[in-house]
Amino acid sequence: MAEFLGELRNYMSDSVLQRRAPYPALTQRALPSLQVLDLQDWLLFDESEAAQLALREELLAEKRDEVLATEPGSKEAQAEAVEMISDHLSRVHGRSGPRRFEDLAGSIQEDVVILQPRPEGHVMVAALLCFPASWLLSEKIGRPMAVIHEPVDEIGPRMDRQIERVFEGLRVERPLWRWNRLWYHEPGLFQPRSANDRREKPAGVEKLYLRSERQCLVRMPRTGCVMFTIHTYVVHARDVGGWAGTV
Repeated sequence: MAEFLGELRNYMSDSVLQRRAPYPALTQRALPSLQVLDLQDWLLFDESEAAQLALREELLAEKRDEVLATEPGSKEAQAEAVEMISDHLSRVHGRSGPRRFEDLAGSIQEDVVILQPRPEGHVMVAALLCFPASWLLSEKIGRPMAVIHEPVDEIGPRMDRQIERVFEGLRVERPLWRWNRLWYHEPGLFQPRSANDRREKPAGVEKLYLRSERQCLVRMPRTGCVMFTIHTYVVHARDVGGWAGTV
């Protein structure tokens, strides 16, 4: 019980939450709503950095099998991802970078997913996912994008094909980014959930926390894999006024 209460305090601590996001997360945008990414703005740090990095390292230590998954044959792609992130941290942020894929937990606020192009589509071959938004890494690793998106109400077969075309056309020199928005009853960043256990979406006054993911797509030049990074923002409803748009 003491361990559970300690985890609960960490997951719900105000220091883990942000007061705002650096984009108008409340603005309605049609899927897939992608924009060109300036790589100078790829990886971000915000006011919740210290608390989130500490939580990420705690999750990796205590729930390793739930937040880290790799497929055989993905080591080269993992290494390239680490190299690219380390180079960005050094050039843009003046920080030293990680040496191993798992070290990303304590180096950046973003979760990192690697997708490899295969005949069946882009397949998830490695991931460090500390802050899942109601999905299980164990159900997605080794699966193509169409299967990964199965529980998402807004994405059907037609949108799956469009998203796969985006991945196929992604160029090394032209990375992309987008954001989403989700309303939650609670602020926990670590929210794994099976596709067979659908989340009950809050309505009205139950919309206590706005969760938004800043998702970036970067093609890696050596392996040809796509690095998908996710910076999670969770803002209390009382602070939503600091976001562009209206509830």
